[in-house]
Amino acid sequence: MANRDEAGVSRTPGWSAEVLRYLFEEAGCHRVGNERSYTDPGLAASAGDYGLDAYVMLVGAVCNPLTFCFCRA
Repeated sequence: MANRDEAGVSRTPGWSAEVLRYLFEEAGCHRVGNERSYTDPGLAASAGDYGLDAYVMLVGAVCNPLTFCFCRA
């Protein structure tokens, strides 16, 4: 299920910082959904960089403090 290449890098797509900033800061979105393990693209997640995941959690918690819930199965 991890869909890793021979070097162990995950091949999952992910959001870009520009798109997430637009959605949360300009378009007024409060949540985004995805089916993958992480919000971050596979290359970043494989390197331990979860910056976009942290951004989504921070924006969600700040913008929706009473209703924000971050759940990962």
